[in-house]
Amino acid sequence: MVNRKKLLKKGFIVLMVALLTLVVIPQKGEAAYSTITSSKNVNYSMDIVKTDIKYNVFKNAPYNLPNSTLVSDSVNFIGSKYQAVKEVVTDNSRTWVNFKDLNGTEIGWVDKNAVKQGANFRTVTASENVNYYMEIVPTEIRYNVYSSGPHNTPNSALVNNSSAYFKQKFRAVKEVETDSERTWVNFVDSTGQDVGWIDVNAVQFEGSASITIAEIGKYIEDGEANPLEFGLTEQEALENKLAFEAMSDKERASMISVLSDPELLSIYTESEGELLEDPSPANPLLRGTYNKTLYVPLKTFGITWMKWGIRGNYTTDANRTKVIKANSIKTYLDYKSPIFILYSSKVLDEYCSVSGGKFISTSKVNVQGGYGVWGMQVMRQTIKTSINAKGKGTYSVTAKAL
Repeated sequence: MVNRKKLLKKGFIVLMVALLTLVVIPQKGEAAYSTITSSKNVNYSMDIVKTDIKYNVFKNAPYNLPNSTLVSDSVNFIGSKYQAVKEVVTDNSRTWVNFKDLNGTEIGWVDKNAVKQGANFRTVTASENVNYYMEIVPTEIRYNVYSSGPHNTPNSALVNNSSAYFKQKFRAVKEVETDSERTWVNFVDSTGQDVGWIDVNAVQFEGSASITIAEIGKYIEDGEANPLEFGLTEQEALENKLAFEAMSDKERASMISVLSDPELLSIYTESEGELLEDPSPANPLLRGTYNKTLYVPLKTFGITWMKWGIRGNYTTDANRTKVIKANSIKTYLDYKSPIFILYSSKVLDEYCSVSGGKFISTSKVNVQGGYGVWGMQVMRQTIKTSINAKGKGTYSVTAKAL
C-alpha cells in the first residue's frame, strides 16, 4: 500500500514536471521572436568575409525577427564591396548589419562577424546644379579626379590625378558639399561626356557657359518632379512647366537671347504681381506685432528664375484692420533657378514705412550673373512691396543693367 502511494506520488511529480516543461519550452511553430535592444544608422564600406561559422543573409529583418526571410549563405556575397547603413543588436547579444550594394539597392541583414568593416563614406550635405566653364589648375596639394561621385562616396572610383587635365577646358554641371566641409565639382568635356568629380580647390572659374532650349526644358521638367529640391512650390513648378510648354519655338529662342543679355532680361522681367506668402500668423484678429515673410518671384516669359524673400516686422491696430507701425525689414535671396547662372548677389539698401494702413518696403539689390555677354556685368533690381494688416500684398520690380 505504501509502495503504491509512493508510485502515485512519483507519477504525479513527473506529470507536473512534464506539464511545466510544455509551458516553459515554446512548441514547434510558436518559438519566441528575438527583440532589438539597440539600433543605429551607420555609413561605412564593408566586405563579406569567409568564416569558420556559417552565416546567412536575411531580407526584411535579422534572423528570428518578424518578416525575416532567408536570402542566401553569406559566402555568395564575398568578393564585392558594399555599404553598411544600419546596425542593430538583438537580445541574444548578436549585432546585425543592414547593407546595400554600391548602387543603393538593399541586399539584407548579416551577422557582423561575417563583415570586414572599412572606412566611413562621406555624406552629401548639400547639392546644386551649376553651369560654368572651368579649368583644372596646379595646386600645392595633390587632387585626384573620381568617377560616379566625390572621393569616398558609394560607387566612387579613382580616375586619374588632376595633372592629367591641366590646360583643358571643361564645363561644371554640379557642385556638392560633403560632411559640411568639402565642395566637389562634377564636370564634363566639350562633347558633354562626364569626366568626373574633383575638389573645388583645384578648379579655376573661366566664365559663363551657354545654355540650350533642351537644357532649359530639362531643368523645368526636373523642377516639376522635385520642386522642393529646386526651391520651388508645387504650384510654381507647375506654372513653369505650363509656361514653357505654351511657348513657340520662336519664343523659346527669344528666351535664350534674353538670358544672355542683361538689358533684355531687365526689360522682360515681369514688373509686378501678388506676393507669395507663408501661412498667416495665429490669432489673425488680435492686435500684435508680426513677423511676415513673403516672396517676390522674378519671372521672364512666365517662368520663375529667382525669388527674393522679404521678411517684414510690423504692428497692427486692435482689430488688425491696418498697420500702425513698420518695425523692420530683411531682404534675402531665397531661390535661384539652375536656368540662370548667378555669380553673386548683394542687398544695397532696404527700408520700410507705413502708408495708407499698409506696410511698405523698398529693397535695392545687385545681381551679377547670366550667360554669354553678361561677363561680369551687374543688374540693379529695385523691389517694392505693399503688405496689408492680414499679411497679404503686392510687389513691383524695376530692373536695370549697369
